[in-house]
Order: sequence, then C-alpha cells, then structure tokens
Amino acid sequence: MIELEGVSMYFGGIHALEDVNLKLEGAGIQGLIGPNGSGKSTLINVVTGYYKPTKGKVLLNGREISGLSPYDLVRLGITRTFQNPRIFNGLSVFENVMVGQHPLLKSGFWASALKRRFTRAEERAAREEAMKLLHLVGLHDKAHLQGSSLAYGELRTLELARALASNASVLLLDEPAAGMNDTETVMLMSLVKQVAGDRHISVLLVEHNMTAVMNYSRTISVLDEGKKIAEGVPEEIKNDCRVIESYMGRRNK
Repeated sequence: MIELEGVSMYFGGIHALEDVNLKLEGAGIQGLIGPNGSGKSTLINVVTGYYKPTKGKVLLNGREISGLSPYDLVRLGITRTFQNPRIFNGLSVFENVMVGQHPLLKSGFWASALKRRFTRAEERAAREEAMKLLHLVGLHDKAHLQGSSLAYGELRTLELARALASNASVLLLDEPAAGMNDTETVMLMSLVKQVAGDRHISVLLVEHNMTAVMNYSRTISVLDEGKKIAEGVPEEIKNDCRVIESYMGRRNK
C-alpha cells in the first residue's frame, strides 16, 4: 500500500500540492484526475522520488519512503511511465525491456566480466522475462528493431513493458493514452487492467481521457489547485458538483 499523509509540495510561492491524503492499495486501477495544473504530475513525481515533499510523508506498507531516490524506489517495487515516452532510441526493443530489469540484477562488475555461472543463469532468466513481456504487449515480433522505429502507440506499450520488467508492485501511469486514438486507448487500457489483475499490481492512472478513467478505474481521486476535492467510485465522481465546477467553472455548472 502507498499512502500519502498530509503531503504538500511548494515551489517558491507556488503550492503545487497542499495537504494531500491519498491511499493506493490492492490490485487494480485507481484514477487521479483534475484540470491542467492541479498537481497530478507533481504527485507522481513525489511518490516516485523525483521530488521530496515540502511537508508530509509518503509511506510504502507503513514505511516512510519520502526522499528516497527513484532508483531505490524501483528496487522497492515502485515504477512509472511518463507523459512523453522515454526510451533508448539507440537500443533495440528487446534491450529497452532488458534495461528495466537492471535494478534487480545482483551480479557485479567482476562476476559479469568473468561470466560466472550465477551471472549466466541470471542473464538467461532476464532475457526470458524480457521476451515474455514483449509477448504480453504484442511487440515480440519487433524485438530486434531499434526503439526509434516504433509507431507512437507501440512506444507506449514498450514503455509499459519496461516498467513491468522491474517486477513492480506499484505502477504510476502519467497520461498513458495521450496522443493515442480511441482504438489504441482501449487496447492499452485493457492491457493495463489485465496486467494489474494477473500480476497483483496497484496502478495509479493519471489521465485526461475521461472515458478511459471512468471505464477502467475502481475508484477516482480528484485534485484541483493542489488540493484533493473528491474521491469515490466513477459514478459518484461523475455527478460530484465540486468536480464539475473544477472542470467547467461555477457559471457553467
């Protein structure tokens, strides 16, 4: 379980987050929505170690993890994707997924250089897992291609496969459907829902595509101007006056 207790994040006089309390637990998808500038990406950056909160705490199964580096948090099972796909263009699709397993590998420099038996077995297992993930996201037939050669929608699924390669128990998706058409969005979200259930992963979905959020989230939290203004199941959020006002303005309610 990830828990935010009174988390605030200030940038000078700008209060990006203000006293936010939020829980992410159990396998499945939890949505996080809000107007532009409401603090959604800042919250992901706080949870994944890119920012240390100005106030408050982030807990993982009761242990405070505020201030740990992104690398340390990946080793604890917390991983993410980004608004814009960040892949290694010079590496193959297969190698991009292999990179995601790096924090889990135990062989050091000399063991790798000397090709010890344990190192060979570990590398073989890593390669098998990478190919398994490429089959899962439908990119196995493009494993040998450079990452830069993939279409935009395929880059999204490649980034998902790389995130899963770290054996994540918590996955934070920052606008995964941005730039995708309706068909691609349905395929991606169906895959995320399947993976969350099969691998028992807690997913926090930040997304502007309201159809995707409403159709695939168990519960939804809403931010506005850095504060959490609502939380509940999709039907409750859809009819919440505070949420409607935050998106459309009080006069257009």
